Amino acid sequence: MLSAIRSSGAEAGCSGADTDAGIFGERIHRARFENEFIEVPERHTLHKTGRRNPAPPHNIDIVRGSAYGVFSRRFVEFIVRDRRARDLLEWSRRTWSPDEFYWSTLHHTYANPHLHTPGAYPGNRTSCIR
Repeated sequence: MLSAIRSSGAEAGCSGADTDAGIFGERIHRARFENEFIEVPERHTLHKTGRRNPAPPHNIDIVRGSAYGVFSRRFVEFIVRDRRARDLLEWSRRTWSPDEFYWSTLHHTYANPHLHTPGAYPGNRTSCIR
């Protein structure tokens, strides 16, 4: 168990979400968040409206990653309390599969250093932002 904690970065105070390179820049599937999607509950599906979403709030660059993770308490408190994190969540309501980018975008500070996310992943496997 201790080796799993060490490899996840949790021992150093890092959140365990996507401690890999993530997908960002030219490699990301931009159509998933640049185009507007709305939920159609009676059909259990999403519908592409043909409209474009505005750019993400607060100059946030989208990073695609896992929909799952293990998070530090400080990271969770940031997500719950920080206005930018809440604004990103609201913005993502009209995107395709926001669970594939929400956590990673907030967690990867090499793409979004201005967020100063606690427990974030700055771009190498051996360090995190405290």
